[in-house]
Amino acid sequence: MKPDEVQNFLNGKISEFKRKALNVIKEEAPRSIRKNFEQGGRPEWKPSQKKGKLKGTKTLIVSRTLMSVSAKANEAESSVTVSTNPLAGKYAKIQNEGGTINVPAKPLKFRQKKYKDGRTRTVFASKKHKKIVKETTSKPYKITIPKREFMNIPDADLNGIVSKINQIKL
Repeated sequence: MKPDEVQNFLNGKISEFKRKALNVIKEEAPRSIRKNFEQGGRPEWKPSQKKGKLKGTKTLIVSRTLMSVSAKANEAESSVTVSTNPLAGKYAKIQNEGGTINVPAKPLKFRQKKYKDGRTRTVFASKKHKKIVKETTSKPYKITIPKREFMNIPDADLNGIVSKINQIKL
């Protein structure tokens, strides 16, 4: 075999191994991230303070939008990009990194609700309601979201991924 043929053969094997390794990562990374949700975080997340009908549900799992992660391999850059569902947007970022949301003051409108027995009370009204009896402004407030890294891959899973890559046959 000539040196050029050997070089081409080796380059082909390297490309094949890289493609297979990237496919393993592309399959296993989203699986590991979904496992974070199933176990309530790895390391464990601070539980959410859900109220009402959502109380008692797992943290970060209501619509399952954050769990919907996908991976895309790029052979040219030898990389795999893992991303959340585009619908999650800024919500995914603040949940993963933590932070504070500043909610500005906003106008509130109220109307009178009348009951059949003659009682009345003041309730929130839509912006379009015709019989507004009171207008006021809410106070600004802050919502602090703790860091819940759902996009991390724990060391135990990384070791499993490396093990699967090491088992690749050429």
